[in-house]
Amino acid sequence: MGLFTSKIAAGVVLGGFTLAGAGLVFTGTGTLQQATDFVKEAGSKLTQFEGNEKTLISKINTLRDSANSKINEANSIITGKKAEISKLNENIKNMTSEKDNLTADIASLKQDITGLQANLKDSNTNLEATRTALNTKTNEYNSKVAELNATKEKIANYEGLLKYAEQKAEEADKLVAQLEKEIQKANAEVKAHGEAVNSVKEQTKDDQPLSQKELDALDTTLKDVNSGAAETKPASTGEDSTK
Repeated sequence: MGLFTSKIAAGVVLGGFTLAGAGLVFTGTGTLQQATDFVKEAGSKLTQFEGNEKTLISKINTLRDSANSKINEANSIITGKKAEISKLNENIKNMTSEKDNLTADIASLKQDITGLQANLKDSNTNLEATRTALNTKTNEYNSKVAELNATKEKIANYEGLLKYAEQKAEEADKLVAQLEKEIQKANAEVKAHGEAVNSVKEQTKDDQPLSQKELDALDTTLKDVNSGAAETKPASTGEDSTK
């Protein structure tokens, strides 16, 4: 009996031999399965993470392009409205000056009419000439009044257009401010996302899971039982198990 030094040979001779009883059963299957599951899960999470990152970048680029387009459109509207406002202000200035001139002309004509009416009452010598002059001045007065009313109407129209242009410029300015807030929000989300990415990279930079080649290279085979006296070694498990 002293000739058999291996557990397998001794167990066979004595009877009741089992691999489990001899402590020769390979027990690393669960560990390898856990490692395999972890690698698959990590790969899936990495793929999902990269996909989410690409989706977020795409959305940010779309938002940025849309915001830039709307900002350019708003800036164009603001520029146009500023030009319209400047032109309207100039027109109002000119119309106001013209109104003042017409008002002065009307006041002067009123004085002329008053004088002519007085002359008409006081003298009959040049009655016809005075009447003609009165009619002429009256017609000029009526014409100036009509011009003044037309000028007032134009000023009212220009003031309405000015108010509308200022309202649109204000709306465009609010739109630009809103778009700036959206861009700032998107930049903050990108920054937070970048910090999360850097944190994960820092936490996993030293992790080196077994490659498929290394997993395939693991020796999990057992040698056949030899009924002779020769020494039989158990399968390699990474440690020296020969007694």
